[in-house]
Amino acid sequence: MLEHIKEFATQNAVNLICTAVCALIFVFVGFKLTNLFTKILKNSRVFQRLEDSAESFLLSFIRVALKICIIYFAATVIGIDATALSAVFGSVGLAIGLALQGSLSNFAGGMMILFFRPFKVGDFIESGVNTGTVIEIGVFYTKMLTVDNKTRIIPNGALSNAVVINYTLQKTRRIDFEITTPGTADVSTVLNILTEVANKHPLTLKKPDPISALIRMAPALLTFTLQVWVESDNYNKVFYEINEEIKNALVKAGI
Repeated sequence: MLEHIKEFATQNAVNLICTAVCALIFVFVGFKLTNLFTKILKNSRVFQRLEDSAESFLLSFIRVALKICIIYFAATVIGIDATALSAVFGSVGLAIGLALQGSLSNFAGGMMILFFRPFKVGDFIESGVNTGTVIEIGVFYTKMLTVDNKTRIIPNGALSNAVVINYTLQKTRRIDFEITTPGTADVSTVLNILTEVANKHPLTLKKPDPISALIRMAPALLTFTLQVWVESDNYNKVFYEINEEIKNALVKAGI
């Protein structure tokens, strides 16, 4: 009787070891195939069209999802009940979800930004008090470089739910200048100077035409506007240069 028990235990132990080894081999081969599959995806035409941030996010997500599936199937091969295993995964997922509500919100915000693309890497944006050039869109945070070379790291959850002004989404932008002169200045002379300055600058667009107009009158002051269209990349350069040229032209005309 004792010999039968030993033989039964030995056979079960051998079977358990063989099953465990097969499961480990399955996991090892599965992980290798997962890495190979994601490399093939990365080199595919579809993924090459994606931005770097979107590509990295999707590949990481696919890699993790596939590895979780491999571990799940390996556990069922060993003999763990699939229903119980699903319940365990569900409970763990719920606990993690409750503990990381803020991170999950940022994760969801990152997905919305990556798929709906209100902005992309390289765009100059404004959101609340945050203004700068987007240098990285991560899964949880977006990095922005301010004009004075500071890096701001903004949670995606807050950014995806806020009003965002994208200054570089369009190819052209309009610059509005406001010029104040003494009330005795000749209106037609000022308008001619403003129009001439706008037309002479090599980076201003001629269509739509520059617009100069008198917009406000006070007892001792006149306020004019000059509106010019430029390519978005030239906005700052044209803004500073035309400001200087307007000043010089008005002084030269004795205004």
